[in-house]
Amino acid sequence: MALLAVSSPYNYLANLYLCTFIMRLINAKTLVIREFVGRHIPQYAILSHTWGDDEVTLQDMQAGRASSKKGYGKIIQACEHAKFHCLKWVWVDTCCIDKSSSAELSEAINSMYDWYAKSTICYAYLADVKPVSQDQNNTGTATGNFDGVAEAMRKARWFTRGWTLQELIAPKIVIFFGQGWWHIGEKSAAGLGEIIADISGLPLDLIYGLKSLAQYSVAQKMSWAANRQCTRPEDMAYSLLGLFEVNIPLLYGEGVNAFTRLQEEILKETDDHSLLAWTVPKCSRRAWSLESVFAKSPADFARYKNIQGNIFDSGVPSTMTNRGLQIRLRVSKQQHSVESHLYHGNPACEVFYAFLNAGLVNSKDSSVKLVSIKLIRTPQLTNRHGQSINRYARLATPTLSHIHLKDDDTETVHALNSESEPVYIHKRLFEWEESRFGFGGIHLQNLPIARTLCPLLKTKPEDYDSTYGYNVRTFYYPGLSGTSQVAGGNMNLNPRQEMHWSALYGCIQFGPEIDNSLIGPHYTIFGVESLWSGYPPFCILLGFDEQGLHFGIRRGRFSLSDTSDSQVLDTLWSGLLSPLNPRTRQGDCWKMRGELARDTARVGDLEIEVRLIREDPNTRAGESAGIRLHFLIVTSFSKVDRDAGVEDEKKESASMDKLIDGIVKRGSGFMTILGRRSNQPSIQS
Repeated sequence: MALLAVSSPYNYLANLYLCTFIMRLINAKTLVIREFVGRHIPQYAILSHTWGDDEVTLQDMQAGRASSKKGYGKIIQACEHAKFHCLKWVWVDTCCIDKSSSAELSEAINSMYDWYAKSTICYAYLADVKPVSQDQNNTGTATGNFDGVAEAMRKARWFTRGWTLQELIAPKIVIFFGQGWWHIGEKSAAGLGEIIADISGLPLDLIYGLKSLAQYSVAQKMSWAANRQCTRPEDMAYSLLGLFEVNIPLLYGEGVNAFTRLQEEILKETDDHSLLAWTVPKCSRRAWSLESVFAKSPADFARYKNIQGNIFDSGVPSTMTNRGLQIRLRVSKQQHSVESHLYHGNPACEVFYAFLNAGLVNSKDSSVKLVSIKLIRTPQLTNRHGQSINRYARLATPTLSHIHLKDDDTETVHALNSESEPVYIHKRLFEWEESRFGFGGIHLQNLPIARTLCPLLKTKPEDYDSTYGYNVRTFYYPGLSGTSQVAGGNMNLNPRQEMHWSALYGCIQFGPEIDNSLIGPHYTIFGVESLWSGYPPFCILLGFDEQGLHFGIRRGRFSLSDTSDSQVLDTLWSGLLSPLNPRTRQGDCWKMRGELARDTARVGDLEIEVRLIREDPNTRAGESAGIRLHFLIVTSFSKVDRDAGVEDEKKESASMDKLIDGIVKRGSGFMTILGRRSNQPSIQS
């Protein structure tokens, strides 16, 4: 079958090659299909419509059974209007392509935009738009009064489909018809053009033909398709080929990977950085997660409809490699506060702004808001990898950051070019990186973690207050067979898939089951010890379920003697989370925000304070939490008078023992007390 000659200069050889292919057209008078080769294609009208039930195929036309199909009426009407406009030939996608041939279908889709662009007239049939007045009837005439038309057209299915976008843009003349083929008007008609622009999101200058498609950025074109859908996910990419003047093989069954291939092909033809200027919905699971360099769909470009690319001449090409997208960008490390799980003091969490050669241009004063995306450096996987590794993952954010750039600001432009550095942004993430933020987690913000638990984390002295030498040595949570003290074994697996320790990132990560299983109790215990003699150990306890939350410090070293102890711990935590416990905060932890609890303890001559923060996505500091459950534990140390500290320890211990003694478990008055019985998990002084 084939293709119409491609006139675009970017593909001159293809232009010569495609001349040998065939285009099928319907004779408007006889309704007989005829094949035309290469450049000998006559003028023709083309139909744009949405597919319904019982459409006419090429085989139906050839077998003489087309008239029995529901879709035959559209073909007849298209031919009648073609004759009215003195055109002898008509092209209709349902019956002019042999869809039983995958090769022909691929050729047709790759040349579809060109076929619509070369048509003399395009008839856009909106089957669900009924006449809105008696003046607009089924005779194919119109009064030119568009009162009421806007509301009817806004509900038309035609404006929601992916394929009809190119069918609206490509033809020079598009005439709209409603149900029963009543005449609505031309897309460039005064009044109707504004309605179409408002519904479709297309610029008026493009609809009226005052600007060409080449004058719009990649991001702008993508945004036009943001609210459209296709029956098959691959078609969301294939329907955009013509808008970007690219061709790719059709691989039905590849799913959303087709959209990735489209973006890769676009990168080969342009250095427009606006391709990277995508965002995600604020309340989606994707928000503030790690993703690849490319968008998932055109919907990711919906927020910023006017981003322009090539604001200045970067002079450096970008290319896809086996390490990801290689591109030169100016990167700047971002400082996140301790109230964010992206806290900059965590050596496994390096977040960077990367400034793109794209931005929002103010047409009045030519000023530009140069946009930037956020990247997270891929941590080293072994000690053989240097910390200066220049591979990054994209942090999917709901908004883009920006800096102001004036029209004559050559100094900033020079800095963006001269201070840029080569970076690699992943095309595909490692599995462990893709699930990095999962469904939330428990983060030890400023408390160092022993190298045995995180052998790849390089703690920097300037990142932590290491005056007293404390670090996390052990931890426990339900599902482990014992207290974990090394980065290996069962510590990375949890049968309940609710919690697991990440030896790479130094935190407890929540799995997907955490969303639906707050019945609990869920709890974790961190054992903290000092590198220096004279500073006693202590534990940090955090437990929560669907009704409450308990958090605090206990002095002593935590140990778990055998697997049966975990059942005892479950019982203990049920008591600690009881409404009878005044130190437990009641309520649904999913609805809690900000600082949830704090506790202090005297350990030797130190006063240790721990604060529990639920990262608040409604604040600037905590916006990166998204819809996840991130608990942040912030620790501080201060010196106190030793004699006073000992007296306070005795009072605190007596108070805690009295509190726990009041929590009765398992009938017959059996008491489970942390550190009270030898057959139970103990916190040893």
